[in-house]
Amino acid sequence: MALGDVTSPVRKVLDCCLVYPALTINAAGAATFRTTGTLVFTIGGHVYARAALSAQAFTAGHRPQVPVTIGSTTYGTTALYLVQVNSAGTIVTKQSNIAIAGVDADGKVNGVPMPAPWDQRAMLPESDDGFAPIGFFKITTNNATTFTPGTTALDAAGITRVDGNLAFNPVNPFL
Repeated sequence: MALGDVTSPVRKVLDCCLVYPALTINAAGAATFRTTGTLVFTIGGHVYARAALSAQAFTAGHRPQVPVTIGSTTYGTTALYLVQVNSAGTIVTKQSNIAIAGVDADGKVNGVPMPAPWDQRAMLPESDDGFAPIGFFKITTNNATTFTPGTTALDAAGITRVDGNLAFNPVNPFL
């Protein structure tokens, strides 16, 4: 069987990051991110390298995370941002669905059912074909804060950020 015959799920396993990228905020007060070392990754079984990221911006086109009011209660939001790289070394970010902060697998926050579409948890998107995932950011806002990717500092007041490093697309996309 030729590599081109490999099915998409198997092919995704061949698109991976081979080193720990140490994805994090670029600097205090920055809306950009960085890695600490050279990225070594595979696309379709071929090995590539790219210099460490420095002051890397989010890809344009992501929606802002704004507080959501349901009835008389205002909730913060959570979204996941996948960071991925292609064979040319181009970095692209993908935004998940925007979810109510703290929603559980049953679509509830503190036992209170949320109406659709707010009854869903944020789910990390899969990497695009021809891209290897290198990491993600999980951004959670409080009930008074808006996060705009590429504009709002990743360490701004009212935001909780989790940095994650990936080798593959995770089996459990609810990080």
